[in-house]
Amino acid sequence: MTTAKIIAAQVVARFLQEGWTLAVAESCTGGLLSDTLTNIDGSSKIFLGGIVPYSLQAKIKLGNARESTLSTYGTVSSQITMEIAEGVKERLSAVVAVAITGIAGDSVEGKPQGLVYIYISSPRGNIAEELHFQGSRRKIKEQAVMATMRLLLKL
Repeated sequence: MTTAKIIAAQVVARFLQEGWTLAVAESCTGGLLSDTLTNIDGSSKIFLGGIVPYSLQAKIKLGNARESTLSTYGTVSSQITMEIAEGVKERLSAVVAVAITGIAGDSVEGKPQGLVYIYISSPRGNIAEELHFQGSRRKIKEQAVMATMRLLLKL
């Protein structure tokens, strides 16, 4: 069993134990977190669903990001990550929501490749992280998913 699968199983078990549900908004990971979690038996009891607001328009329409926040901070920022986490949490009536934005490929808006923001909204408080990863697009996505799952376990 891979490390990602072990940690995903721990996340699912923890959420089942707490009676929590989860909604996700994944920009730079493109659904990889959702895929990782839903490969675990029992995930259907905790995982409500998610969105992949990859474009500016999707962040606004699906993630409830405000245009003023986007114009001030850009599409990849801690502020946008918080807004889309809270947006998907509200849309799906989840107990916990997580959002991930970042730059897995070429730099965008003058921000470097590997910059990732994670925001978790939960009944035990909110977590906001700015992380910097290195490697290929795929490696950055994988590292972001692992970091997110580890943060979910800290709740």
